[in-house]
Amino acid sequence: MNAWSYVAARLEHQVVRFHFIVTELDLAITFSDIALTAATDKKAQRNTGHARLAYDSAMRFLEGAQMTTKMRQSIDERVKRVEQMLRKLDRRSGKAAEGS
Repeated sequence: MNAWSYVAARLEHQVVRFHFIVTELDLAITFSDIALTAATDKKAQRNTGHARLAYDSAMRFLEGAQMTTKMRQSIDERVKRVEQMLRKLDRRSGKAAEGS
């Protein structure tokens, strides 16, 4: 592999990683939204679990990721939104009072 091919492969990897992280965070937002509007506790709990899995997956892939400032800002906005939604779900379920 020549130097240009290596650089191109690294850039492609960064872009694919970025899109995966964004997709997982968007899933976490969607599942959180469903949980917040769920008619039953069972549905809310199930979707909260899905949201946490997607969020945790995004956080694992975010570790050590190299991105542009614009990419990082896009991810940071989503992370903030997911974390706010998960805190709201925790309060709703009483976890905040239990110390979880």
